[in-house]
Amino acid sequence: MAVRADLTALRDPPGAGKTVARMVAGVNAELMKNAAEIGQLRMLHQLRNVG
Repeated sequence: MAVRADLTALRDPPGAGKTVARMVAGVNAELMKNAAEIGQLRMLHQLRNVG
């Protein structure tokens, strides 16, 4: 049991080992999702105003 406690103390802190490219890819994915959501809302708004 003591070995497990020692191993957990040696783990990397959150976010360690992530590259800048991976972070940029994540931000890009979030921006694409936001753009798609805005597009859906614009389409719904246009459909409401047609009728």
